[in-house]
Amino acid sequence: MRTKARRLLWLAMLLLVGACQTPPAPLPELVTLPAPAPTQALVLTATALPEWMRTPVTESPAELSPTPLPAWCEQLLSPAIPPLGVLRVAFVKDRDVWIWDENQTVQQLTHHGDVQQVYLSDDGQVLAYLRAGPNDTVDLWQIDSSGQEPRQAISAAGFDRMRTEPEQVGVIPFDLTWIPGTHRLAFNTYPLLPGEAIWIYVPDDLWVFDLDSLRTFTLFPKGQGGHFSFSPDGKLAAVFSPAGLKIMKANGAILMEDALEGFQALGLGDYYSYPSLQWAPDSQSLIVAIPSGQDPFQPQAGAVIWRVPVDGSQPELVKEIPAYLAQVSFSPDLTRLAYFHQPDQRSSGRELHLTELDGDEDFLFLRGEVMERFQWLPDSQHFLYWEIDAWLPQLAHICQEAAEFPAFAVRSDIHWVDATRFLFLSGGDGAWELNLGAIDGTLTPIAELGESYAFAFQVVGGE
Repeated sequence: MRTKARRLLWLAMLLLVGACQTPPAPLPELVTLPAPAPTQALVLTATALPEWMRTPVTESPAELSPTPLPAWCEQLLSPAIPPLGVLRVAFVKDRDVWIWDENQTVQQLTHHGDVQQVYLSDDGQVLAYLRAGPNDTVDLWQIDSSGQEPRQAISAAGFDRMRTEPEQVGVIPFDLTWIPGTHRLAFNTYPLLPGEAIWIYVPDDLWVFDLDSLRTFTLFPKGQGGHFSFSPDGKLAAVFSPAGLKIMKANGAILMEDALEGFQALGLGDYYSYPSLQWAPDSQSLIVAIPSGQDPFQPQAGAVIWRVPVDGSQPELVKEIPAYLAQVSFSPDLTRLAYFHQPDQRSSGRELHLTELDGDEDFLFLRGEVMERFQWLPDSQHFLYWEIDAWLPQLAHICQEAAEFPAFAVRSDIHWVDATRFLFLSGGDGAWELNLGAIDGTLTPIAELGESYAFAFQVVGGE
């Protein structure tokens, strides 16, 4: 029972922390996976109103808006096609680490029999993984992609020394994230307490472990840190707690202590909803959406979009939007954003809007009672949207060019490898299968994972 509860907690924490990279977007009976990639676009989830606030409505299918095509379609350029690399996927099967790429057959890297999770560095060379210990504790180990002898990085006792909570029986890391361009892992810690109940904990520290030197660095001790998001160049990080946002260098030096006035998390019962935040591709600024108005839980509540430079200059007000619960999703190139709007006070009806980040045009793309969530594709022109209780998403374009999404048996989040290929799980509990799909309908099975659903991937230069 305890193991099951801790597993649920681990997934819950991954969902909460995903606000800075991939915001939580669960569908019924789907599993949300910690498989980050540099090109992964943000996912937008539409939170339904509580039952007592709803007015019964006659549901109708989501329908495309009759709104004329936006002016940006007249000058829209074909998206740039990045150089193709080699897809490398690490995964957990039979409680050990395996690796697969497009140029090699699948290879088993470890023989421990107790691996829970795996993380692959952005150069595809180093794998970090968590091994299960007694009483729900974990050890962090590492191995390179060639399969040389694995070695322990941080023991369960080493994690335990990172906190001094009353009654703690251990400490585990969560939101383990590679700092771009390095072999360093950043993470928060979570204290394990006696009992089987799930205890929701808000991150308040920040640690870094260097897998090359085997050294641990304390960037923020308990009470001074929070969730984090590193810039694409790996030199800066945004660190945010329920109270505010700070910008720091990768070594922990503070650049801006209170980077944006009004930045705050919204309390939603047992967890927080954090403002949408995304780094600019050049790492010189952040785009942040924070709620406006006295009551951000009202369907007509709005959001304010800010650009926060990292050179210390004043934040720039970009625009205001009528976004329900401040849920917005910025395109990967930061030219546009999408948001859900709920126009009626006591209705579950929603509208999906697309708008320019630095422009005035707002395009009502879709309206209906059954919209669930949204995801940009890496090209910043195509996107997916889901209907509630539906397994498969709908594929669309910012100029309303519709296309068929392959009818794969998708049972997980979709993780984009490039503009046309994506990873996903099929199967179910105890019989998960990892697959590589493509928009043209091509399906490449990678591995039968069994009870595990852990994987990580990168696209690396050809070898």
